[in-house]
Amino acid sequence: MEDLRNSIAGIHEGKDEGMKGRAGSTKIDFMELLQRLIDAKLIIQEARAMGLDELPEFQNSLDVFRQVTLRGMVREDIVKDVTVTDAESISCIGRW
Repeated sequence: MEDLRNSIAGIHEGKDEGMKGRAGSTKIDFMELLQRLIDAKLIIQEARAMGLDELPEFQNSLDVFRQVTLRGMVREDIVKDVTVTDAESISCIGRW
């Protein structure tokens, strides 16, 4: 249910344009959404059953993803309260 709620919330926020109805309407096809979630869960279960999550290639990719995500989160936290005045913005442009 949590996954379904998050998917629906993503649609309402415009993150999942592929799930909107025809001609860009905001009508949600819940059956298609539910089928996509079921398919994703089944694929993940099968990959784990095959041991794909234990392969070095997967672990390396996962480590890179973790590092990139963590860096992004730290960067967002550091700059969240930073404001730039027009004068500072213009002076920075002149240096480039």
